[in-house]
Amino acid sequence: MMDNIFVLYGSQSGNAESIAKDMAASVENICSNFERNVVVRCLTLNAAKNEKLSLKGPNNFLIIICSTTGNGDAPENSESWWRTVKLRSAPKDMFAGTPYCVLALGDTNYDKFCHMGKNIDKRLAELGGQRKLDLYCADEATNMEEIIESWKTAMSSLISKTLKNIAQAASCQGNRAVSPCRPSLLSPDIVNNLISATDDSQSAITVDTLPVDSIICCPITYEYKPIPQSISPAIMTLRQIASLFSVNEQ
Repeated sequence: MMDNIFVLYGSQSGNAESIAKDMAASVENICSNFERNVVVRCLTLNAAKNEKLSLKGPNNFLIIICSTTGNGDAPENSESWWRTVKLRSAPKDMFAGTPYCVLALGDTNYDKFCHMGKNIDKRLAELGGQRKLDLYCADEATNMEEIIESWKTAMSSLISKTLKNIAQAASCQGNRAVSPCRPSLLSPDIVNNLISATDDSQSAITVDTLPVDSIICCPITYEYKPIPQSISPAIMTLRQIASLFSVNEQ
């Protein structure tokens, strides 16, 4: 699920800050179209550190915009955060399960083009973050506006899709006490994986643990059997879930 969207920025001249605030406004507008109370915050990377915000976990979505200054250095309002994140002693799970996207601003007239954005994107992945979009690098010397607009479009589409999937998942989960998740919303890959699960896949899972990205509308229907009274609908093994479904391709 997603409870918080943090739009974080490191800005020296003000470009990254302006883009971040504009993106935050767009995200708030998108969130208003869904019946979900998602908190959207826009602040500097240093402020996120100073406020000791918990950015770890799938409930938080990080959108980071950062420029590069000097000889590949972090902007002043992000350098304290970056010093903490880049430490070799930083916990390897600092951003475990946290979805994120990075927009890097730079100038190809300098040797270390988009150096900070590239470093942040790489480091978040090293510390357990889940990259949801490839890194976008906007070049002030050539096509900055074009790249930024392309990134905004991709970000807006990603946020909309994620919130839509969450809404669909929530609708399924609301009825899980009497039936399995509405089968028309389970993707073929998930059902087929469940059906082909080996006898060793007996760890208990809940409907909440199904990946949100897998819950999509698709032109396939599933016939399913009532859950036996001996099985709890909230906690079932992979094989028990798979036994409830048969796939009919259309």
